[in-house]
Amino acid sequence: MDTSIFRYVLEVEKYRNITQAAKRLFISQPALTKQLNKLEKELGFSPFDRTHSPISVTSQGEIFLNFARRYVQLESEMMDIFDSLIRFQQSLY
Repeated sequence: MDTSIFRYVLEVEKYRNITQAAKRLFISQPALTKQLNKLEKELGFSPFDRTHSPISVTSQGEIFLNFARRYVQLESEMMDIFDSLIRFQQSLY
């Protein structure tokens, strides 16, 4: 699974609209839709109900989004630690 999908689904949840989420992610709407379709195929369910506008989150999607939030937070914490480590190492030279 491409981990960028976690950010993608969080933007879709935020805007409840694929076109708006795609704009915020600086990708095309068809590219985002393709990634969501790929995710749905991998998971075996859809995290979003796209039959109505605005898009809503399914019950299974809520679970997936909770994990997506945790992943994005952990990735951010990891990058902060690495950045601090690099700055510290550079200060030694």
